[in-house]
Amino acid sequence: MTEEPSADYMKDRPPKTVFPIEKQMLILGQMKRYIFDHLPPKTKFYRKRLFGSLAKGTFGKYTRKFKGREFSDVDVLFVVDDDFKPPRKWKVHFQCVKKFWVVYDVAVVPVATKDETVFVDVQYIILTKTFSRKPETIASAEKWGIPLRRFLSKNKFIRL
Repeated sequence: MTEEPSADYMKDRPPKTVFPIEKQMLILGQMKRYIFDHLPPKTKFYRKRLFGSLAKGTFGKYTRKFKGREFSDVDVLFVVDDDFKPPRKWKVHFQCVKKFWVVYDVAVVPVATKDETVFVDVQYIILTKTFSRKPETIASAEKWGIPLRRFLSKNKFIRL
C-alpha cells in the first residue's frame, strides 16, 4: 500500500449510468437513516461527512461489476477520539501505511427504489482526532479524495 493514490487505482473502473437526482436523493435519505441508526454507542464524533459519488451527484450503476459491486458505494468520514474501538463486525478494507486512517467495510444496505433494489456498500473512513489535525494527514487525505479540511476542501461532502 502506498501513501499516495496511484494513477491506476481506479483505471479499471467501468463506465456507469448516473441515477436521476430523485433516485439519488432517495438513496441519500436511506443512507443517512442507516448511518444514524447504526452508529456505535457512546462514541464522540468530531466530524461526520458523507462524500464521494453520492455527495457529488454521480451515484449510479456500473456497466459491469467493479470491485465486486454493481453500484457506487457510500463513503463516510468519521473523526473520533484516539481510543476509539470499532465494532467487531466492521471489516478492515484498507489501512493507511502510516495508520492515519482505516477504511472499514460496514454493511451492504438494500435500498428499494421504484425500478430496482440498489445494494449499497457502506464504507467508513475512521480517523483519530490527533491525526486529523496534522498537516501531513490533511494533505494526504485530500489527495485521496477524503474531505478532511474544515474549510475549503476540494472534495465535495455532506455534513451528517
